Amino acid sequence: MAFRPVVLFLMFVTYASAQSTSSSISFRTGYAPASASGVGLFGVNTTGRSLFESTIGYSRRIHQWRRLDLSFYGEIIPLLFITDPAVRETISETSMTATPQTTSTTSARRTLQPISAGSITGTFTAPDGTNFKIDDSFKPFRTTSYGAGARPIGLDAHVLPHRRIQPFIEGTLGFATFLRDEPVDKTSAFNFSCTFGAGVDLRRGETGSYTIGYRMTHFSNAKLAYNPGVNTNFVYVGYRFRRRQR
Repeated sequence: MAFRPVVLFLMFVTYASAQSTSSSISFRTGYAPASASGVGLFGVNTTGRSLFESTIGYSRRIHQWRRLDLSFYGEIIPLLFITDPAVRETISETSMTATPQTTSTTSARRTLQPISAGSITGTFTAPDGTNFKIDDSFKPFRTTSYGAGARPIGLDAHVLPHRRIQPFIEGTLGFATFLRDEPVDKTSAFNFSCTFGAGVDLRRGETGSYTIGYRMTHFSNAKLAYNPGVNTNFVYVGYRFRRRQR
């Protein structure tokens, strides 16, 4: 039952696009320098993440009005990198005796938000009466994870399709999988992804156009596991190859 709207959408797109000969292939690359804690319905508690993504998209016209083109749009994501904030923590225990001895342990983990460098110092007394000094220091760094995926379900609407400058809005739905859990450990390597954004096509003759656009891009595992999610404000550039309409 949950997949019925998707099936109906794909049936509609297949029927409508079969009546059209107008299609295009696009190549896009973009970057999000940071991530937001919440955008619209997608409230998340992760920040400080950056995203690099390259996509190959395909669109086919569904219907054309005088001032509007409505098209199916889907894409694959062969290159996807998320850079996460992380912290390296070192805990040192020094016995406060005539002959002090120090033991240290170091661990690293990704964090929901960026953490500043710092340290905490304290003392405690063991059951045998020995006093210890504890130094807990932490240093931030960043770590990058590779992923890939596809957003096969989408629509775009181009305004003023016969003009050289064509504004458009679009939305897509799909998935991405990473080589490790994202955005932190004990979440999920598999994430669903959706986008919504707008841009401009600058036509170059009849068969091509340059593209610049903005997307809100969301990743989350839909509560398959712990689900903090990621939202990014993503800016991209690209080129669209248009098939000449017969």
